Amino acid sequence: MSSRLSICHLITTTSAGGAEKQLLTLLANSPESLEHTVIGLQAAGELAPAMEAAGARVISLGLKPGFKALTQGPGLVRRALQKAQPKVVHTWLYHADLFGALAKRPDDGIPLIWGVRNSDLKLSPSTRLVLKACVALAKRPAAIVANSRSGADWHLHLGYPPGKMRVIPNGFDTDRFRPDAQARQKTREVLGIPEDALVVGRVARLDAAKDYAGLAAAARLALQQQPNLFFLLIGRGVESGSPRMTPWREPLLASRSLLLGYREDVPLLLNAMDLHVSNSLSEGLSNVVGEAMASGLPSVVTDVGDSREMVGNSGRVVAPAQPEALAAALVEMAGLGRDELLSLGQAARARIKELYSVNAMVTAYHDLYRLLSGETAGTDA
Repeated sequence: MSSRLSICHLITTTSAGGAEKQLLTLLANSPESLEHTVIGLQAAGELAPAMEAAGARVISLGLKPGFKALTQGPGLVRRALQKAQPKVVHTWLYHADLFGALAKRPDDGIPLIWGVRNSDLKLSPSTRLVLKACVALAKRPAAIVANSRSGADWHLHLGYPPGKMRVIPNGFDTDRFRPDAQARQKTREVLGIPEDALVVGRVARLDAAKDYAGLAAAARLALQQQPNLFFLLIGRGVESGSPRMTPWREPLLASRSLLLGYREDVPLLLNAMDLHVSNSLSEGLSNVVGEAMASGLPSVVTDVGDSREMVGNSGRVVAPAQPEALAAALVEMAGLGRDELLSLGQAARARIKELYSVNAMVTAYHDLYRLLSGETAGTDA
């Protein structure tokens, strides 16, 4: 085996977001020929210990969001990179992309990889400024990796250079996310879900782009036709006490839903579901849709990002921001019966194993690191 190749990952947070989970998956399944350092721009998040357990050195810079971070960040990143002495720098998300480009000397011989994770996302004013700066600096990275075809196309439209763009889809752990009949029964009992309920799950943080208000409107309509539907909502900020979850406290929805907030036992909770819904207004390639499919669940998704391509014939696709269409799809799926839902779920899991495997993702990154560093691509990924 060749000597270990040192990779430094720069990422905005080490909290439980989609990019952060994919980085953790990459670290946990990385070949021994790679050595990883993770630099988080903000304070250490809940995934930092798991990243360390996966063998990475984790450094947290403790920056707080805001203008001050934009002025201090590049200098702190520069010093951290000088200490890490990597052979390749891989940045994840816009702020990290920008800071990585500003912190690295263009003539230092260390290739820079940018990571972009979304398509057509509604951004805050400050993030739009960061993205504008990234467009201006987009010739600096040696490669730019999108996790979805739609995300690649959107960034090319913004002005990112086409010769540097690559697509490496997310990879999903089909051992961790898998159907489990015993977990299904036990989890439903613990949560107090009625035995005859057809459980529709949604796993997503509370964010405008996730459209929980639209899901509430669709759920209200669907329950009028399928009163056995039951909604299980999971994600940071998704608690009944949240002011932005007020529609879910209405008597009809409150009696047919559970709002669990952030949970670390998502694989178990997915097994309590019969169907997963992702009605986002914007996505790249959704982690949770892949995890739900790997768990043997059919999905109803909105036609954003690569969701249509991902689901294929194993679920249903509706237009975003259309509660009536979403409700109709939920009613249709509820009317299929348990056996047909199981069959669709099996097709969903097979699709993830074939097209979105962890091994394919890890191998693609491994080969890219070796190509850009000038080493021969390894065969031990």
